Amino acid sequence: MPTPGDEKKPKQERPQGPETLEEAAARAAGVARAGREKAAGAALAEAEKAWDPDKFLAQLTSYQDNPQLPDYEEKMDALGDQFQEFGEQYADRWQEMIEQGLGGTPEMVAVLREKLRGKLLVDLGGGYTLGDGPRGIMQSIMQDVALELGVKDYVNVDRHFTKRRVSAFFNPTDVTRRLGIEQPRGMHALYVQADMLAFLAHMQSETPNLTIALNGIDSFVIPDRARFGRGDSYFQMLVKEIARVLPKGGVVLTQGSEDATKYFDDAVFEAAPGYSKEKGAMFEGQVWVKK
Repeated sequence: MPTPGDEKKPKQERPQGPETLEEAAARAAGVARAGREKAAGAALAEAEKAWDPDKFLAQLTSYQDNPQLPDYEEKMDALGDQFQEFGEQYADRWQEMIEQGLGGTPEMVAVLREKLRGKLLVDLGGGYTLGDGPRGIMQSIMQDVALELGVKDYVNVDRHFTKRRVSAFFNPTDVTRRLGIEQPRGMHALYVQADMLAFLAHMQSETPNLTIALNGIDSFVIPDRARFGRGDSYFQMLVKEIARVLPKGGVVLTQGSEDATKYFDDAVFEAAPGYSKEKGAMFEGQVWVKK
């Protein structure tokens, strides 16, 4: 039997006084922030829903005034038989630098974010990574890098996404869905089966907001014997097209592509702050800026 004084006393709740100005301001700020986030998310969803990849690709490669086009179309068919599919993903070194700081500095990563945020990134020969999905293919590593850096539109151009032969007649094919690539939230991703030189040749000069990635494109992929009739190598012509389509201030990210970058003209390209043109450095990646 409970003794006097053992009875539970009713819990004394803290009296609720009127809301202070500070509390009211904090609550209003939270409501406003939630509203902005909801509106931003809805706007992003609408923009992604309205994006038309077919129209985007057609507009991107609609340029027909390039005087080199007849020569490319004449020689490309024979050259294409010499190209090799090579599976190594050099872009993983960019990923290691951004996520783990390996081979780079915070300043170097800051330069990447500044130069690529909100831009169009064309990944030349970007390839893909083998996975466990029904098609055995996942997106490229460079797509993850692009998303991390705030890229708006990512376009991966490669000859070897499928076994379909890339013909001399330029016919870029959107294989994004065929590969089972899912659209990342906050960025458009487009995988195009086409020759990278032909793709650039059909882009307008100084394409607005363009940036380019060139990772692991070397003589193992494109042999030195791949030359045009007048003696220019495929790499020489590729670099000429890169210089033509990039706007002033546009950047090229390169890893393991010295067979191409050795043709970069110092009068056209300079190293981005924190980066070097020297070969053989601990960090092999370079960022080139068009003057």
